[in-house]
Amino acid sequence: MIQNSTPTSSVFTPPQLERFVPKVLFLCHSATLTGAPLVLYHLVSWLKQERFCSFEVLIRDDGPMVQKFAELGLTRTLPSDADAKISLPKSWLRRIWARPEMPEKDARDKLLKELKAQEFDLIYANTITVGNLLEWLAPLNCPVVTHVHELEHWIKASGEVNFEHIKHHTDFYIAAAHAVKNNLIDQHGIDPASIEVVHEFIAVGAVADVEHQRGTLRRRLNLPDGVTVVVGSGHESWRKGKDLFVELCHEVNRRVTDSTVYFLWVGGWESSHHRTKIEQMVSTLGLEDKILFTGQVDNPFDYFAASDIFALVSREDPYPLVCLEAAAVGKPILCFAGCGGMPEFVEWDAGIIVPHLDIEAMTSAVVGLIENPDQCRRLGMAAKTKVATQHDVTVSAPKLLKIVNHVILKNTKRQTLRNKDSLPAADTKLLKL
Repeated sequence: MIQNSTPTSSVFTPPQLERFVPKVLFLCHSATLTGAPLVLYHLVSWLKQERFCSFEVLIRDDGPMVQKFAELGLTRTLPSDADAKISLPKSWLRRIWARPEMPEKDARDKLLKELKAQEFDLIYANTITVGNLLEWLAPLNCPVVTHVHELEHWIKASGEVNFEHIKHHTDFYIAAAHAVKNNLIDQHGIDPASIEVVHEFIAVGAVADVEHQRGTLRRRLNLPDGVTVVVGSGHESWRKGKDLFVELCHEVNRRVTDSTVYFLWVGGWESSHHRTKIEQMVSTLGLEDKILFTGQVDNPFDYFAASDIFALVSREDPYPLVCLEAAAVGKPILCFAGCGGMPEFVEWDAGIIVPHLDIEAMTSAVVGLIENPDQCRRLGMAAKTKVATQHDVTVSAPKLLKIVNHVILKNTKRQTLRNKDSLPAADTKLLKL
C-alpha cells in the first residue's frame, strides 16, 4: 500500500490554525461517484480528521455520496424543487437536472433562514455549476471560494446566467489545473491574481494494493495471462472520447501482429443513444473480441490493476481523477496535448504525451510500450511515486485550507476598515492570526 505523504511546513502552518477554526458551508452540485464530488469528499474527510474546520455540506442533487458526506457531518440536500426555483439558466444541462416537483416556497425560505443562522465564515462552491445557488445564498453575506474543476465545455453547458452569478459572487478561484486557470483568464477575463492552482488529488492511503488481484480479475474477464490490456475510463461519450478509444483499439490491433492486445473501458453510459452508436462502431470494425465496456463498477482500481497502460483519449478533461487512480496502481498515462491538464502530471516521466487528438501518435505510443515492457514499468512506477508525493489529500488539502483562511482573513480586514466598531467577536479573534 502506498503511504500518505506529510505536507511540508512551507505549505502548511498548524500553529496558526490553532487560533481560528473557520466555519464553512460546502456546496456540492451532485452526489454521484464522479470527480468533483469525490475530491470534495476527500477534502472534507481530511478536515474532519484533522479538526481544522467546522462545516456543513449542502448538496443540490441526491445520490450515493449523500450518505458518505452525512457520515462526516451535517449534510443537507435541497428541497426537491429548490434548484428549479432559483433563477435557472435555460440549457439542456438544467433541463436534465431540474426536478418536476413543486413544493412550498416556505421550505426554501426555512432552509435559507437556518443556513443564515449558522453564521458561516465562507462558502466553498465545489464547482462552477452552482451559480444559481450562490445567488440564492447571497443573504448569508460571507465570502465565496469557487473550486473550478471544469473547462469550457461545462462552463458553456451550465449556461451564461450561471457563470455570471459565479463571477459576481466569487472572491477567489481554485483551479484544478493550469489549463483550467488559463481558460478562466483567456476566455472569461478572470483576474489571474484571484486564481490559485491546486491540482486534483485522491486519498492515496485508501488505495488498497490490488496488484495481487491482477491474475484473478483477468481470469474472470477471460483474458489470457500474456495479453496486454489498455484501459480507459469515463461516463460521457463525446468529451471522454469513447469513439476515439474504439479507433485506438482498431489501429493498435491492426499494427500489432505478434501479440494480443485487449482494450477495456471502465465506466457507465451517458445514454442509450450513445451506447448504441459506440456498439455499432465496434461491430463495424469487427472488434467485439478485442474491446469490453464494463459499465458502472464499484471497484475501478481492480480493473486498473488488471491493465498495463492507461489511455486518456478525452477531447477535453481538466485533470481526471481516473488517471491519478490508475497511476496509483503503477500504470503509465498516455494523453493528448491541448485537451486539458493531464500533461501537467505526465510531464516527461509518468507516461507519454502525444499531439492533439492524434490517434496515430497514440497508437505508436501504445505499440512502443508493448514492445518495451521495461519502459512501461518504469513510467508506471514514476507515476505511482508522483501521485503519492504530489497528489495525495494530505498534500493538497492543507493548500486549500490555507486559501480558505486567507480569503476569510482578507474579507474580515475589509469589513474592519468599513466599520471597526461593528466587528463581531468571532472576527476579532480571526484578526489575531
